[in-house]
Amino acid sequence: MKILRSLVSVAVLAFVLFVIIPQFARAADASTTPDVATTTPDIVPAASVNIKLNVEGPTSTIFSGAVSVSPCDTPNNASSTLNGFCIFSAAGLNISATWSALGVTVNSINGVVGDWQWSLNGTVQTFGVDAYAPQANDNILWSLPPPPQQVTLTIRDGDNTAFSSQVQLVNQNAPDIMVTPTNATTSIAVSPRSVLGLLEQLQASSTAFQITDLSYSASFSSFLINCIKVPAATSTPDCYNWTDAVDGSYPQLGIDHQMLKAGDVIYLFFGSPQQVSLSASAVPAGQPFTATAQQYDLTSGIYKPLSGVTIGIGTQTSSPPLYFDELATSTVDSNGQALFTLNATGTFAAGIKEDYYFPTAPITITDATSTSTSTPQSAGSGNSGGTASHIYLNIPGALSFISSGQNADGSFSSGDLTDWTALAFAAANPGAPKTKLKNYLLTASPAMSVATDYERHAMALEALGINPYSGTPVNYIAPILAASDGKQIGISDVNDDIFALLTLEHAGYTSTDSIIKQEAAYILSVQNPEGSWDKTADMTAAGIQALGPLFDIDGVNAALGRAAGYLASTEKADGSWGNIDSTSWAQTAINAIIEANTPGFNTENPWTSSGGLFPTDAIAKAQLSDGGINVPANRIWSTGYAVVAASGKSWDSILQSFPKPAATLGGTSVYETGTSTPTSTINSLLTSTSTPETATSTLSSTSSAPSLIELANPILIISTTTPAPAVKPKIKTFRPRRKIQKLQNSPAVLGASTAASPTPTAFQSQSSPNTSASNNQTGGNFFSHLWQVITSFFARLF
Repeated sequence: MKILRSLVSVAVLAFVLFVIIPQFARAADASTTPDVATTTPDIVPAASVNIKLNVEGPTSTIFSGAVSVSPCDTPNNASSTLNGFCIFSAAGLNISATWSALGVTVNSINGVVGDWQWSLNGTVQTFGVDAYAPQANDNILWSLPPPPQQVTLTIRDGDNTAFSSQVQLVNQNAPDIMVTPTNATTSIAVSPRSVLGLLEQLQASSTAFQITDLSYSASFSSFLINCIKVPAATSTPDCYNWTDAVDGSYPQLGIDHQMLKAGDVIYLFFGSPQQVSLSASAVPAGQPFTATAQQYDLTSGIYKPLSGVTIGIGTQTSSPPLYFDELATSTVDSNGQALFTLNATGTFAAGIKEDYYFPTAPITITDATSTSTSTPQSAGSGNSGGTASHIYLNIPGALSFISSGQNADGSFSSGDLTDWTALAFAAANPGAPKTKLKNYLLTASPAMSVATDYERHAMALEALGINPYSGTPVNYIAPILAASDGKQIGISDVNDDIFALLTLEHAGYTSTDSIIKQEAAYILSVQNPEGSWDKTADMTAAGIQALGPLFDIDGVNAALGRAAGYLASTEKADGSWGNIDSTSWAQTAINAIIEANTPGFNTENPWTSSGGLFPTDAIAKAQLSDGGINVPANRIWSTGYAVVAASGKSWDSILQSFPKPAATLGGTSVYETGTSTPTSTINSLLTSTSTPETATSTLSSTSSAPSLIELANPILIISTTTPAPAVKPKIKTFRPRRKIQKLQNSPAVLGASTAASPTPTAFQSQSSPNTSASNNQTGGNFFSHLWQVITSFFARLF
């Protein structure tokens, strides 16, 4: 029985396992929804769809047509999907894109980079195209936003650039703005896309310029800008000579009718497009003079020589045909120059005939027997018609040549050249290049290690009106004073002492200061018996200018007389001193004598050479057609020297003056030397004590350009007790030594006269109107005292 029950149990279990359970499973399968009914597109791709695609590049259509879009793999999806990103591969377009959590950003299409945007059926979309599921017959447009409508505007007043920037134009359909003329009550509609409309919009938010006089002509239905105030240039508006140019041309339309378009370049400047520059403002009858035609260069802001025109001299009249009675005319040469000789006396006008003699420059022809007191200002080299004919440097051409070597930041190829160019630009303003150079110097901190570095750079700052104490990140006066050993500055060479005087005399120091007395005494002690310093014309000329304001110091007058005698006795027959650089420095000293308006020596005439020529003749003769001076090397450097000489100005009149700071330490001025000033105090005034002991770059030894001697030792530090003896290393000179041919029968040295001279009065600078005479005794009439000492010499010489 037990066996039977066991067999039954096995049979039941087998029935359940092999019959009941499989049947139940098949029944369950029969009620389950098929897999395909629940499968998503990620597993079974949907069919492709047809859409319309346009891709518009900045200048042409990249793609346009129907596209059949199929599912594709994308970086942010694990499997193929049908989305807007698939359109690119379907159309055969190469793209670069950036993927993020926010979607895809298209950076370029077929190599065209830009801020690509897309629109769906005419509506710009703000989400990534990968989140879009294409639908049949959709219209997709990919395009770049239109470029901004911008113009470039520059406003200049002399060498000051009031405004220079790109400006956004308003839309073409923007409404007119209402402009009211000065001293009127009725407003007139003006397009905001005109020159005047642009200026009106800018001045509403800018303090760089302000139109102060705007007139309207009913006859011409046009506005005219009469006056604009540029605070950076002048405290009062400049009037009645504003000129506008658009894309290099001068419009024949009123400023309210000249419409602007994207990309236009507009200049508004105070001056005329063309003008005439004369070599002198007054000339004796029968004396040749040079007239130079000039054209305003919009890019640089300076006037450059203009060829192919005719210059006329005459008188302006009130009757046709030209409202000008011509006395003489001449076609200019390739340098824009024409030579005139007039016998009629009176005041006449010089202008360009093609411009209907507007504007004109005045020229006065004096009686031939009278003495002309005019100083040549600027002109160009021409042909001399004999010993009575003199030529002068073409200063605009020289400035143009110098400016051609200026770097984009306003500097030049070296710190030395940058500094010397500052003096040239201060002597004869080139316009925008001067502004660029000044802006550079305001923030530049060139590497310096010796006294002459600081002296040269401080002179550059003073020339451009920058305070050498506080106008830049560095105090350039303190290291000069710190280099004193109580007897002289720097090393035992007169170069750094002469230029220390030139600098300090415009930094608030006078003959009453111990440092000035010290330097003057040292310079006097090393003057050579024949009157020179360093046995060269250039250093002698520099010494004359350095000692000139110190006539009240014993021995200065006599030394100046001997120095002037040395220059006069060594001038060559061609008016030079052997090379143009030395000649330029000598002429700069002569300019100082002429500036003093000393009777008998207020023109170049006393400096006529044995060949009947002036030093300025030699300088002008060395000028080439490109405006630069003809020297073997460093032409920009030499041309800068020549510009200063030809400008009729001295270093004294070029340099502006600044007062000494009032700060003191322990009752002793921190800017005075020869005292027991703490070393830490001097160290704090120096810009750097880790500057390598190497001379800064300057002219090579093969160059003819005289430069300041570079010292090989760092700035000397004042001891905390008594001044330590100065280290006297060997001089490393970059200024070539030029031998001066000795004259066998040279005149007696100047200043030998024992005649008593009156007590000199204060000698005040013409270049320091904001500094009192007690603080600055430079510029003025010291040569009046000097020439009382040397009159007997010049009576024999001339």
